[in-house]
This record gives sequence, structure tokens and C-alpha cells, in this order.
Amino acid sequence: MSLDDAINAIHRQNEYQEREAAKKRQQLLEEDEQVRDLCLEAAERLADLGNEEFVRVEPKRRMLWPPYRDPEGNRYAVVSRRRCWMIVDISGIRGSDREARGPVLKSPILLLSDGTMGRFWPEPLGLRRTSWDEDQMFEYVSSVDLDPAGRDNFTLGSHNSNFVMLVKDRLAHAVVAYQRRARR
Repeated sequence: MSLDDAINAIHRQNEYQEREAAKKRQQLLEEDEQVRDLCLEAAERLADLGNEEFVRVEPKRRMLWPPYRDPEGNRYAVVSRRRCWMIVDISGIRGSDREARGPVLKSPILLLSDGTMGRFWPEPLGLRRTSWDEDQMFEYVSSVDLDPAGRDNFTLGSHNSNFVMLVKDRLAHAVVAYQRRARR
């Protein structure tokens, strides 16, 4: 085998790896699009069900009557308020806290009314009940946006690695659970 043959073999190998990487990127883009479509469909089906909101807040020092206060008494004003539904009830350590071995927090995956899905981290206010009647309104209140729900939120610990099928299954379970609650 000559040096030219070895060089050509490396070129072929590199081209093959580039083609495979491009195929993988395309597959991931297609899966992400399918998941977006599933989330939009689920949000439509859930629109009349549930009584939860994701409330994004920010610190405000000069407010006489702030709508939210954390345990230390810091004041918070509402930045946005959106309907949501809990899709997966999980706990974990936030990515930025992993190296410091931060606390394990209840951090469910929420579907917002616009079809976006993300992981809720209760910083600093957590889950709040705003009324005490039968149709209790729950608020997921945080000073940070939802972390995008990624593949690892659905495939970790699962025997099935098909991201789209796992998301579809979780969304279907959530729709059925909310429908069942509405019939009570």
C-alpha cells in the first residue's frame, strides 16, 4: 500500500464520517420538529383542562405591595404569566449545580400554552396554591425561564431510546390524567 493509497483511505473515512454526522444532525432536526408538533397538539387538547400557570418573576426592590415574596422577604414582580400543564413529575439537580453537588429539587417538565416544553426549577418561590376551593389554581413561580426539556429528560432510565415515542407517550399520559381530573 502506497502513501497515496493511505491518504485516499483517510479521505474516504473522513467523508464517510461527515456524511454520517450530517445524517444524524438531520435526524435530530426532524425529531425536534415532530416533538414541537406533538407539543402544539397536546397544548390544544389541554387548553380547556387544568388550572396551572407558569409565572416568571423578577426581583423588585421598590414595591409597596409585591405579588410575591421569597422566604427571605425579597420582593418580586410578574414578568409573564402563561397557562401550563405538568407533563413529567421529576426531581433532579440543576445542570449548573451538578459540579457543586447542589440540592435535589422537585423540577417537573411543563408544557406551556404556546406548545413549548421545559423543565421548571423552583427558584426562588416554587409551587404556590392561589385558592383553596375545589378548582385550586396552582402557580409554578420562578425567577428563571424554563430549561428546554431535552432528550435526557425523557430517555434517562428508559429502555426505549426513541425520543419522539417517549415524548408522545408522556404527553398522552398527561392528556388522559387531565381529562380524568376534569370528569371528577
